[in-house]
Amino acid sequence: MSAIPDFPTDDMGTPTGCEEDVLSARWAAMHRSADALAKMLGPQAGPERNYSLYPVGLPQHDRTELEAGTADLCAMMELGVYAILQAREHGAEAKVAAKALLRRFEDKRRRLLSEVETEADLAA
Repeated sequence: MSAIPDFPTDDMGTPTGCEEDVLSARWAAMHRSADALAKMLGPQAGPERNYSLYPVGLPQHDRTELEAGTADLCAMMELGVYAILQAREHGAEAKVAAKALLRRFEDKRRRLLSEVETEADLAA
């Protein structure tokens, strides 16, 4: 079960309300998690963690793919951060796992954003 709520839907199952606001909230939450991982790693994290643009103004078919990709990233980060916190709680050193999760997040995010057509489709 995800701690991040799904998009609200109408009786037909179509997303309603402020989908972009939910998407941007998910995007921000993922980057806060990535920032926490980077802080755990210290200087090993690298400079890319400050990259937090998210796609806006996309056609519906691109938006559907973006929502699916973002949901996958959220699930990966949620489970990964939970596992790292559990390991640390039990006294294990989790820097290797944190570095791997951060690198995987950055790679998947880069691939997701590479599908965005133009810079105008990105917002800070």
